[in-house]
Amino acid sequence: MISQKAYDKKTKKLVKELNDSFQFLINNPHSSFYKNKYKKAGVKLKTIKSIKDFESLPFLTKDEILNINPYEFVFVPLKTVDNIGVTSGTTNQKNPLILLMNTYGRGKKHYDLERWTPFVKAGVKANLLLYPGSISSTYRRLFNYGATKKGIINVIGDTSNFPLTALLAKRLVVDSIESIPTVLYNFIPYLKKEYDLSKIKLVFLSGEYTSEQKYSYLQKIFKNAKFYFNLGSIETSSVAMGCDYLIKRGPRFLHPYDFLYLEVLGKAGEGELVVTDLKSWKVPLLLRYKTGTQVKLVDEPCPCGEKRTLEVFGRIGFDFINVQGSSIYAEHIYNLLSHFSKSLASTEFKLHVYELIKNDKLMTRLILQIIPNTNIQNKSLLRDNIKEEIENKLFLTAKNTLKDLVDKQIFMPLEIEFVDKFPDSPKQVNIISHIV
Repeated sequence: MISQKAYDKKTKKLVKELNDSFQFLINNPHSSFYKNKYKKAGVKLKTIKSIKDFESLPFLTKDEILNINPYEFVFVPLKTVDNIGVTSGTTNQKNPLILLMNTYGRGKKHYDLERWTPFVKAGVKANLLLYPGSISSTYRRLFNYGATKKGIINVIGDTSNFPLTALLAKRLVVDSIESIPTVLYNFIPYLKKEYDLSKIKLVFLSGEYTSEQKYSYLQKIFKNAKFYFNLGSIETSSVAMGCDYLIKRGPRFLHPYDFLYLEVLGKAGEGELVVTDLKSWKVPLLLRYKTGTQVKLVDEPCPCGEKRTLEVFGRIGFDFINVQGSSIYAEHIYNLLSHFSKSLASTEFKLHVYELIKNDKLMTRLILQIIPNTNIQNKSLLRDNIKEEIENKLFLTAKNTLKDLVDKQIFMPLEIEFVDKFPDSPKQVNIISHIV
């Protein structure tokens, strides 16, 4: 247990770092975004003197960044901006998030040590970058000095042309793949036709939640590959990464980076993740940014030397949702559907969530869409079995299953809908909220 003296010293250092970030942004000569934001919110703080001071600041949301000119969210001279980060548009296809970025100004530890150590240990020589969205989003990875200094060639794949990308992988003898789980899953059939998958030494996945079932599938496909998982986004960059010990617990367990201050908006350390950058080299710089990701943060020592573990449940409204005082996790549904894997073409699903008034009561309606095997003879029986399994075993509160909440007339009985396929998407969306 940490001593009081050590705790006070650590807190003092953290408060200084938080204040440094605060001062850097409110007095920034290149952007008045934060100064205007806090002035409008009535914030009168001139100096951060405590954690309480800092946590009194209003949150930053993605909508705020989306609704301003990208040039208003740049805190370094424009001449130092070397690439543009663009989201794949999953959240808002008509208004993708655009950020002017400074890759080469970032910290040496982040890129030279933390980021590429697994690749170096695995002996990677050619790394295939397979990310959706514009090529500018992949630029900083392609020309990453931490990789090139260690002899790793980064190759950009084209997610709109999988056949060509498979040929590219074959000709360049790629031995690692860096991608988003859904994109990699869709790419596998094309890669199989052209390339020996046993040559892949490492698979690095980020950008979305990876279920245990999808991870198990990928392990069977890439039998000789070590897997690493990363939590991040265009706006936050990397937030946390797994280690050789945590991977034994599953893909959702990661260690947060120490150049970030993390808050969790919820009870018992579980809730929405809020990120603050502690280093001015981090561009863009975020203060109290609500990530929209559901996590649980735990202080626990790991054999790798890290002291904290972040358990990731996915994006709120995509992989996790709170409704009627209940919590629905995509992972729990994946686990239950895995019992029917022989009858399903895939354990992928889409859960549509509605609220409606019935018998003068507000009730939640769930429609679960799944893809059955084409050779299933009795689909009605399969539908009934899946409905019974999920209603009886899916816990939505600590003590109540879906069936319990149906009996209490809080939820309507689960509806199962069979579909032939799901629409193509760069990222998997498991839970779709129709609640306005």
